[in-house]
Amino acid sequence: MMLAIKGKERGRVLDTSVGYERRLALLDERLSRAADVIAFGEAEALRAEVVAGRMAHPFLAPAFIADELGHALTFFRVEGLSRIFVLDQNEANDSLLRRIKARGLTGVASEPVWSSASGPRDINLYAV
Repeated sequence: MMLAIKGKERGRVLDTSVGYERRLALLDERLSRAADVIAFGEAEALRAEVVAGRMAHPFLAPAFIADELGHALTFFRVEGLSRIFVLDQNEANDSLLRRIKARGLTGVASEPVWSSASGPRDINLYAV
């Protein structure tokens, strides 16, 4: 079974304040490129949602909140993102990723996006 993080739960497991300035800059860039397609009022309403923190688009950093992930199932996905995440806890000697590596299995790729020690990588979850 896979944990699905939906709607308001996203704000509980992801710190959406991380990347705020980058989010605004990217949004402003996209809105200026689409100025001939999107109405000014609609663009301002969209920007207001981002400024107020009610919307994390178009930039979402992988700033997971460790205490909120707790002992989630091994796999989880966040609504609106195409990736499936694997929770690999360092203190777990028998994690899925360790088993894959120990047995030399191929065909499974993993890329660290967040660490409780170093925080989020500088990537946009909407772009991966």
